[in-house]
Amino acid sequence: MHGLTQNQLHQEGDTPVAVARNMNQLFSGQVLCSDSPQDGFWLDVLYEAADLIPTFELKPLEVLVGREAASDIYRLMPTTRHHRAFHDATALMEACRAFFEA
Repeated sequence: MHGLTQNQLHQEGDTPVAVARNMNQLFSGQVLCSDSPQDGFWLDVLYEAADLIPTFELKPLEVLVGREAASDIYRLMPTTRHHRAFHDATALMEACRAFFEA
């Protein structure tokens, strides 16, 4: 999905503990928005591997804005063939801004 090999992850990636601690520091006390149910699953996998508890919440967009608004926001997002977390998060943020500014 991400186009990364296991070798790349081992050579260039951080440990689950380092990633989870960094996320806890960056997002402590905040509510993060997700456009995919898989994100919650993978966040759980990360924190279980790190043996830590997140200091923030991750909620689906539908929970934060309702199903109808979420559908409208998703329609504003560009369709892409490859998953890139930063690009996907930025696209979701821009679609939310466009929806709420309209």
